[in-house]
Amino acid sequence: MLSEAAQRGGASERQALGQQRFPEFRDLITYDNDQFRDTLLPLYKDMLKTFREKYWLAQPSTREHYATLLRFVELWNRHLERPLPPELLLH
Repeated sequence: MLSEAAQRGGASERQALGQQRFPEFRDLITYDNDQFRDTLLPLYKDMLKTFREKYWLAQPSTREHYATLLRFVELWNRHLERPLPPELLLH
């Protein structure tokens, strides 16, 4: 859509389209963010709890994934609380 708008009227047409459609995209982003924070991240935390409680039952190949899951959850916890700049999440 943006490239078509740019072809029709250049940067000003593209900017107008962006401003017109932004509320739709903002609502999608808000929905996804809320769903992750309120539904998905708590499920990941539950996975960690189960992993810790039942660690002795896990296959060695499954145990290898615990550290990755723990890091994933902790980074998102920190990110949602805002002590980490977004750039650090990439490393």
